[in-house]
Amino acid sequence: MNTKAFWSRVKSQIRIKGITQTDAAKACGVLPDTFRRWMSTGRVPPLSNSYKLSRYLGLSLEYLINGPGMDKVSETNEEVLKLLKTASEKLKKIRRDNPALKDEH
Repeated sequence: MNTKAFWSRVKSQIRIKGITQTDAAKACGVLPDTFRRWMSTGRVPPLSNSYKLSRYLGLSLEYLINGPGMDKVSETNEEVLKLLKTASEKLKKIRRDNPALKDEH
């Protein structure tokens, strides 16, 4: 993971939203000094804090960590899961409606 890019995305969103680092720190559930230390050393916060930060900034955690393009991967995965669920439900209905197929798997 590129920690410099992570913090670049965070700083950019802080500027865009017109919030302070103190506001972001509070949203993460940490002291402002801790947040500033993470930023200055390039340390990515623990997962739970990173998640809270991403929600507060209105970004996905995947975007903060990996940058542009990763949101598309998540959307595609969600679409595939929905299609699989729909297919599974249709298959169950077909098996229910056709007794001869009930024992086949």
